[in-house]
Amino acid sequence: MRTENATIAHVTDAKLDADAVRRRDGARAKCMAAEEDLNAAARSSELEMEEQSRSIAFYRRLGLRFDCLEGEQLKLTFTQIDAAEPTREFIIAVSVDDGDVYRVMQCAPEVELLDALVTELNATNNFSLFVQALRRSFVALAAAQVEEE
Repeated sequence: MRTENATIAHVTDAKLDADAVRRRDGARAKCMAAEEDLNAAARSSELEMEEQSRSIAFYRRLGLRFDCLEGEQLKLTFTQIDAAEPTREFIIAVSVDDGDVYRVMQCAPEVELLDALVTELNATNNFSLFVQALRRSFVALAAAQVEEE
């Protein structure tokens, strides 16, 4: 009887050990998978940050800076416009109202065709095209000021 109980105890212990090993191995596999997911997410975040840093550097080289102002306004500051004074700032601040209509809150120096540019922006919702057209207007304005001098 004693031998039989010892055998049963040994089998039970072996079964418990096998179950514990399976649970441990399963937990280890889940942990390794989670670690791989975290590493992939970290690599993705690093790549995204590198891309954003390159974009910011690119905009700075082009002479364009974006700043958020109070009242949910976006301020764009252009430099590299005036060949005679590359650090001279050309500024526009825009906001979007509840009806998704763009409004210019500030523009310095003033651009003659600004109303037409804003009308086009509101018709197309193409902010990139607006920024490009505005930059061309600032360049033309700076060139005209140089010619006047």
